[in-house]
Amino acid sequence: MALERLGEALRGIPPLQSSLLLLLCLLAAIHLGKLLLQHQQRRRFAARIICKKKSLKVLCMCTHFAFNDRYPKVQAKMQEEVDRIVGRDRLPCVEDQPHLPYIMAFLYESMRFSSFVPVTIPHATTTNTFIMGYLIPKDTVIFVNQWSVNHDPAKWSNPEDFDPTRFLDENGFINKDLTSSVMIFSLGKRRCIGEELSKVQLFLFTSILVHQCNFTANPNEDPKMDFTYGLTIKPKPFTLNVTLRDTMDLLDQAVQRLQAEKAASESQLSANA
Repeated sequence: MALERLGEALRGIPPLQSSLLLLLCLLAAIHLGKLLLQHQQRRRFAARIICKKKSLKVLCMCTHFAFNDRYPKVQAKMQEEVDRIVGRDRLPCVEDQPHLPYIMAFLYESMRFSSFVPVTIPHATTTNTFIMGYLIPKDTVIFVNQWSVNHDPAKWSNPEDFDPTRFLDENGFINKDLTSSVMIFSLGKRRCIGEELSKVQLFLFTSILVHQCNFTANPNEDPKMDFTYGLTIKPKPFTLNVTLRDTMDLLDQAVQRLQAEKAASESQLSANA
């Protein structure tokens, strides 16, 4: 019933806050004992968290879950960073993003390594075009091979290794020149207009999840990651154990704050009507 009431509270909340509230619902479900989430269950949760019909972001979150439990040392390093910068007395927020470079490096490496959208949606040339001496006639259908760009050994050292530190400079800060080389949202004038919002959402989901949860691979399953290949690259079904690191106090406070903000917004709308 508590989760149903939280679901009702989503109406009227702005999309980013709504996403955060549903993320907290997921963590509450974990606290209630749903510690072993099947792949399809996670997909349904992620679909609600991120927002309906945003299947690519759902796929991205499922891939992040997979990397979290397959690379425990990476997870531990993210937890160390978020505990050191944020502490244990509040949840991570958008303002923390510049101060959590390893978590951002994890996100970029997840997108690069998985390349879950291997080729872009089709476009077409509007005029005869020459690229490196090759003629591409007008009205030619064009796909961008994002997977090839993200795994080019001329650009990436050991591209088949999952290594978030590749995106950090010698001082431990994000290498912005390198992050701009990750291609997952297409490029040019037709690139995804939701790129920046997606990155903010993914940062919030990832930082809050590692701040609040431990992810452990199922010891009865092969630790090697397998994928299904098509228009998107999807992790094959797998299970993982998820446990809360602390109590529900911070999550309860966050839900109460979001609900209070919703009530204040509704009151303001009524006063202006």
